[in-house]
Amino acid sequence: MANANSVGTPLGLGQAALELFLEQLPGRGITLTSHTDRRLAAITHLQVGEAAVKLESAAFHATRYAGIVDARCQDEQPFTIRDRAQIRSDLGYVTDLSRGVAHLLLEGSGASAIHEDVPIQRIVRDLDALAQHAVLHPKTNLELYGRVLCGLEPHSVAM
Repeated sequence: MANANSVGTPLGLGQAALELFLEQLPGRGITLTSHTDRRLAAITHLQVGEAAVKLESAAFHATRYAGIVDARCQDEQPFTIRDRAQIRSDLGYVTDLSRGVAHLLLEGSGASAIHEDVPIQRIVRDLDALAQHAVLHPKTNLELYGRVLCGLEPHSVAM
């Protein structure tokens, strides 16, 4: 249950990164190119499209995660080892996708985005920090899920 409360933070940060990126587009060009309006550049379309699809995928995993938790709690059934591993995998994957979105959009924001007063760099740092937490760590959680799917016992004390 405690893990279920964690999934909204990385997803919300990823969504905030996209909102901030879109807000700063109007009237901005791309330095050292002929683009005077970043919204008209194909690279921007690719960045926004990729960010949106990653966030939609993250939302799917967050929703699946919440559905498993809700169903088990409603039915008063214990979580299976597979449930627990899948939940951890979903949590890690949401974190990884959201982190990828923030990094993608930071790259698309130009060099000025690294300044401390620019919110997107803070989002990137926050997601990088979250991804280091044991419960949110993408690779650890994927490995755990794969291990359980291979029929092995989990080697996690947080199961």
